[in-house]
Amino acid sequence: MRARVPALALALVLGACASPRDHFYTLAAVAPASGDAVRAPQAYATLVVRVPPAIDRAEMIVHTSSDQVLVLEHARWLGLPSDQIRAALGADLESLRPELWIGGAAPAGQQATRITVDIAQMTVTSEHRALLEAHWRILAPGSPRETAGAALLVETLGASGDEHAATAAAFSRDVGTLAARLLEALRTH
Repeated sequence: MRARVPALALALVLGACASPRDHFYTLAAVAPASGDAVRAPQAYATLVVRVPPAIDRAEMIVHTSSDQVLVLEHARWLGLPSDQIRAALGADLESLRPELWIGGAAPAGQQATRITVDIAQMTVTSEHRALLEAHWRILAPGSPRETAGAALLVETLGASGDEHAATAAAFSRDVGTLAARLLEALRTH
């Protein structure tokens, strides 16, 4: 009986080594940081990002055809895509427009612009492209109407030894482009 225990332990260790490892990825801000000194915010905004439950999941998703998807069990986002997009998008917006503060409530006496982003699609296509479809609404303080817009953002996965890291980088670039589009909409609002 004693001889079986070490053999069983060895079999469990070897079995554990053979199982696939999870790899985690995150979105990052890609907008160039302003070279200006840190300035006090002069404009405030709240940012809400909504992602459908089917794609707001930890596993990366790849479309293998028009009617089939592949859920990558071992290539995972570090957090839910809705949280990842909100963090990267907020950081990109603040980098592109340093006087803008993305956060919770504005200080007393200040009103915040409300930015709502709905993600319709977030997938990697079989052609190795990161596709992000976003719809947004912006309501500026004192404005009687919302500004609405949409974009289909497509970035080709770069050449990398790690295809999933290239996927995360491509989605980060999509989010950076989305930040630039939102700032255009804010200027014209």
